[in-house]
Amino acid sequence: MFVLAQEAGGLGSLSSLLPILLVGAVFWFLVIRPQRKRQQERESMLSTLSVGTEVVTIGGMFGEVEAMDDNWVDLLVGEDVVLRFARSAIGRIATDEDRDAIEAFVSGASTAEVAADAHDGIVDAHDGIVDAHDGIVDAHDGILDAHDGILDGDDDGDDGIVDWDDDELVDWDDAEATDEANFPDGERAGN
Repeated sequence: MFVLAQEAGGLGSLSSLLPILLVGAVFWFLVIRPQRKRQQERESMLSTLSVGTEVVTIGGMFGEVEAMDDNWVDLLVGEDVVLRFARSAIGRIATDEDRDAIEAFVSGASTAEVAADAHDGIVDAHDGIVDAHDGIVDAHDGILDAHDGILDGDDDGDDGIVDWDDDELVDWDDAEATDEANFPDGERAGN
């Protein structure tokens, strides 16, 4: 009786720990694991920095890496304007959208105008691809026309290899001569 009570108590404590373990597992997968992944990506990004790389700081400053060491990064942020930042202040490597925003600011154009110019460039590239596709289709159609011309020119039956009869392809070398529907008057082509 005492043994049964101990076994029941052991299962009860395990079942009371199960919710705590589940909460811990959910916390690990939803919070800790993604945070570690982001930290590794950031460390990887910081380790790939080199002179000439365009970056954006965590404060939103855009610049080009001019010099750097293990702790500091000197950014060229304007004409002859170099600012020193802690290496940890680098937020990300600049994207095309960042460059468009800077170009719009410098030129006085709106970001929408710069984006529209980029869109026009993409449309032009698309049109070039469509033209190339049309050229390929035209070449394919030419090959098909040539192929059809070869097949149409083979109806005379003088070579005995391929002939069309009732919309069926007949290989005269492999065909059986007993099929009266394919061989009118019982003769093979070329005979």
